[in-house]
Amino acid sequence: MTSLLTLDLSSNVGWTLGNVEDRGFAFGSHQLPKTGEDIGAFAEAYDPWLSRMIQGVDHVVFEAPILPPQTSLQTLRKLHGLCWHTEYVAKICDIKCGEANVMQIRAYLGRGFMKKDEVLAAVKRYGFDAGTDHDAADAIAVRLFTLEREYPHVARKMNLDLGQLGATANA
Repeated sequence: MTSLLTLDLSSNVGWTLGNVEDRGFAFGSHQLPKTGEDIGAFAEAYDPWLSRMIQGVDHVVFEAPILPPQTSLQTLRKLHGLCWHTEYVAKICDIKCGEANVMQIRAYLGRGFMKKDEVLAAVKRYGFDAGTDHDAADAIAVRLFTLEREYPHVARKMNLDLGQLGATANA
């Protein structure tokens, strides 16, 4: 059985973890410390957390970062550093790793542009209540998208027809 870790990479990392066939997978978010321009300290905080989370995992998928027009160089370096480091750790641990485009993920949920609250509502319709944790909801969306795209037999078995969810979201 394949263990899947999905990530919404930011200073508050959303995550899901569990077997691809398990609807009862774990999810949540992990707050990284505010480090200002100290990118090394930011990386130092992410590494042990990721190293613990990735143990026993077969596949990692993270949401590709989107960059608002007014993004500082430090924020860019932090976001891309999280991606780089995730891929690096997966590589040295011989774990399959990939990224998913946020617009494609949200198109599967209903439409390409969705606000954070709409993502929360969409994943809740599938029975995954992240409360008000937008980052966990984004990680759940990455997981649902990954199941549909890379494990379609599992998505069908779990009745995860994202197309129907999209029809519901647009109704």
